[in-house]
Amino acid sequence: MTFVLNNAKPWQRIFYLGLGIACSLAFLAACNRTSPADQLGGSPSAALMPSPTLLGMNSLTATPPRQTPTPSLTSTPPAWEGYPAPTTPTVTAIPPPFRGVQLPPEIKVTLLLGTDSDSPFVGRTDTIILLLYNPELAKASLLSIPRDLFVYIPGYSMERINLAYPLGGIELLLLTLEYNFNLVPEDWLLVHLNDFSRFIDDLGGIDITISTPVKDEWCGDIPAGDLHFNGFQALCFVRTRTGSSDIDRNRRQQEMIHALTRTLLREGNLVHLSEWYDKYQSSIVTSMTLPDLISYIPLALEFGDDSRVHSSQIGWEQVIPWNTAPTGVSAHSSLPLRSCPHSRSGADRLPNASRDPHPHGHSQPNLD
Repeated sequence: MTFVLNNAKPWQRIFYLGLGIACSLAFLAACNRTSPADQLGGSPSAALMPSPTLLGMNSLTATPPRQTPTPSLTSTPPAWEGYPAPTTPTVTAIPPPFRGVQLPPEIKVTLLLGTDSDSPFVGRTDTIILLLYNPELAKASLLSIPRDLFVYIPGYSMERINLAYPLGGIELLLLTLEYNFNLVPEDWLLVHLNDFSRFIDDLGGIDITISTPVKDEWCGDIPAGDLHFNGFQALCFVRTRTGSSDIDRNRRQQEMIHALTRTLLREGNLVHLSEWYDKYQSSIVTSMTLPDLISYIPLALEFGDDSRVHSSQIGWEQVIPWNTAPTGVSAHSSLPLRSCPHSRSGADRLPNASRDPHPHGHSQPNLD
């Protein structure tokens, strides 16, 4: 079934402001100069490889050196460093790769994705959630990334993050997350619209606690409180933006994940895991095999306790509005992990994660 969500508020996210004002001004000034990489076609590695043209062949002759200046071999490398260079013009400067989050080896990362299309079609990843967990402590954090976050997609340009998957598959999306968050998921799982609704129906529906009422012409009025959804209602609940925003939708998606976890763990539903895997393995895209999923059951049982799973997202306090020229389409740029002095993003709540000291003195809580 196709869902048409009217009255959505279009917005997208631009680059992180991880450098201070002085560094930003220096970077913007550097963008106005032609670098060796630009002369060589924009390749990141080209800036590090001297060419006869750049070094000046006349330096081997009797021509006075002042007439054949030799560029320095230590020229500032492009902002994207060793990552693929942009292939299309960018509407704003490309930030350097983010290095602010350093995860200890015991913290694992799984990427949860939902597309805006039915199987088997490739669509934009309108749901992007990072599950960061500590298997030893059985603690986890869910970090929702807004679909319109404006980031650098390596090898392409500054774009909405939800375009990385349709542009280059899971490999490009993983590279985009590495560049902009310094997080590399070990595993991932992608679900299409029709698979999600069918799976909820396979469970016999889902019991969920709604924190905020929703009004939508397709979903109807959804009051706050304890409700039971079928597949259609559950899908509508996590997708609608009518009268709300991506921030609200991310919150509803996390409420659904908590409800789904509780439903899977009750009444022995996990005994159907092999059956579900056989049914959906041709349409759900995942790095995990059936033995992998079975091995996670003991940890999943721990996560049935909601107090062990913290929910967070990149919210309004970590973004600034920005309009892309010349279309004037509303977008947002995120501040959370680079320069926001009061960041409350998921990186501040990673189980045992360490983070570089904040330039404004903001430190990270320890959650052991």
